[in-house]
Amino acid sequence: DTSGAFAALGGSKTCMKIDCTTVDSSIASGDFFGIRQMVEAQNCTQLAFGSAAAKAVTISFNVQSPKSGVHTLVLGNADSSRSYAAEYTVASADTAERISVTIPGDGTGAFVADTGEGLRLIFSLLCGADNSKAAGSWGSSIFEAGANQQNLLDNTANNFFLGDVMIEVGSVATDFEHEPISVTLAKCQ
Repeated sequence: DTSGAFAALGGSKTCMKIDCTTVDSSIASGDFFGIRQMVEAQNCTQLAFGSAAAKAVTISFNVQSPKSGVHTLVLGNADSSRSYAAEYTVASADTAERISVTIPGDGTGAFVADTGEGLRLIFSLLCGADNSKAAGSWGSSIFEAGANQQNLLDNTANNFFLGDVMIEVGSVATDFEHEPISVTLAKCQ
């Protein structure tokens, strides 16, 4: 909970909190720490990746970071081992913000319509050089961060908050849908 800061943005009162308890100020080339969410491939086929009709994806979320400036997220296509690193800017440290990032569709890598991993959404908190790529284009391999990712775990005073994350088809971010758990459960059933 960020003391209602996300609620003031139209979001929920709760979120995920990463509390840095051990400093990592010397990042090795293979290091990575972040938050990952996987989406089943059968739920991704509507994106038409792997074709000329590939659709853009917009990711919107509430974030409160201990640092201002450039941060990165990655959208990975597990079926085709491809990824896109996108940069977003946090305007003010320790202040809740609503961010949206649009990623163009991938005309190269298709999804297999099965229950395996399709999309992988990664919010990076620190990343070594071997796990990062330049931002702004689809490329081979699934990387964990963009090349400009800051180290958000370099001080025990650092807290990173993330909430109200949405992945939507298209280039428009809509308001986060707050619905009762009974409605969500009924949709799943």
